[in-house]
Amino acid sequence: MPRLLTIIAFNNKIHSCDKTCYDATDEKCSCICSGINHGVGEVAARINIYVHYPTIVMHILRNYPDVATIKRIQTSDAKKNSKSPKRKQE
Repeated sequence: MPRLLTIIAFNNKIHSCDKTCYDATDEKCSCICSGINHGVGEVAARINIYVHYPTIVMHILRNYPDVATIKRIQTSDAKKNSKSPKRKQE
């Protein structure tokens, strides 16, 4: 389950935007993404984080005053986490 966005607080508590958010089926969202990725699927969530990153960071800084680190998944991380089908060799 890739974490698309993670924050680590000074007390080492970790909050993240992951499959429980972007694949959610209920309406309630308590994720660090402020609901922008709630139920949209992984691909749309990756795009949202890329496009809306400054807004998401502002939300995090307002709502998580003890944040020490903010990390978002990089393209290279996404490639490592994706499972591509193997081609048949002929």
